[in-house]
Amino acid sequence: MIFDTWDTPFNEGELFLVNATWGGDEWSVSYPDGKTYRLPMPTGSKEILTLTLFHLETEAIYELRFQSASAFRVLDEGGLLDIWSEKQTNHNCFKVKGHGWSEGSPVSFAMGSDDGFSYCISTDDDCVEVVCDQPPEIFFKQKLLPVIR
Repeated sequence: MIFDTWDTPFNEGELFLVNATWGGDEWSVSYPDGKTYRLPMPTGSKEILTLTLFHLETEAIYELRFQSASAFRVLDEGGLLDIWSEKQTNHNCFKVKGHGWSEGSPVSFAMGSDDGFSYCISTDDDCVEVVCDQPPEIFFKQKLLPVIR
């Protein structure tokens, strides 16, 4: 298993996965007879995968937009025990290759990855792994203010 760095504004601190949206702004299927079926999707984004994260230390919402993700998975931390046993960084975000999923899905990694690497985002509750040939665009969306009772 090989790890690599992936610098983000939320590499350290407490991170939460708020939302994961797959599919861009429209779903469609076309057939040779000329028929096409389309369904607009109200995602607000043309990207194939959009992740929304909350970073506690900055009280900020970030959006990650993956242009060409070929696969992704969302698991609790127990689903990635092979990675945790060898993880070499304390950062929330990192790249990894040569692990169980890459060996079990070689075509996804060969056709759509960044030199065999996937992008991983670990939070206290959920972990997201994305197979994509380039890092996502990261956008600061808004600051959240706490509600004090």
